[in-house]
Amino acid sequence: MLWGVAWLYYHNIAYENHVLENLQVLFLLIGSLIFFYLSIVIKENSYYVLYLSLGVFYLTFLVRELEPDRVDSFYATIILPPVRNYWIIAAWIFVLFIFLRKPRSTVDVFLEWVKLEQGVCIIVGGLWYLLGDIFDKNLLDLNRPVTLFIEELLELNGTIFMLLSAIISLVWSMRQEWWR
Repeated sequence: MLWGVAWLYYHNIAYENHVLENLQVLFLLIGSLIFFYLSIVIKENSYYVLYLSLGVFYLTFLVRELEPDRVDSFYATIILPPVRNYWIIAAWIFVLFIFLRKPRSTVDVFLEWVKLEQGVCIIVGGLWYLLGDIFDKNLLDLNRPVTLFIEELLELNGTIFMLLSAIISLVWSMRQEWWR
């Protein structure tokens, strides 16, 4: 409700590079760092692959949210679509290579993980993103400032659930025997 009240007085909060989108980037950055940290310190190989892939997944979302038109040229070059797409593809190929070393155990770990609270949170986050796409494509034929605000608000909700998934994964992993 607070975002709605703020939007009534300041429509720009939903525009590119403003509050809602910057919060999404921040939450995705924190989530990706948590998963990359888990992939480094994890002692169980299958969880390492799961957490590495989730870190790359969050990083993919993060760079798609960044807008390079208001930053310096070197940074913009890294996240502009041609270059960005190459290094994202390279990261996913690396994850695939690691996954192919132990595919069965990684799939088993994923199926176990997705049933836990953190898995449910990431699924709910994905559903929020899907709802946001309805407004991004303006399928309901509303005026642009309204659809932009609702889209960004729904994506922010999805990002909050994704961050929650990363935090719960960190706490859950630290409680496991293989953490020590």
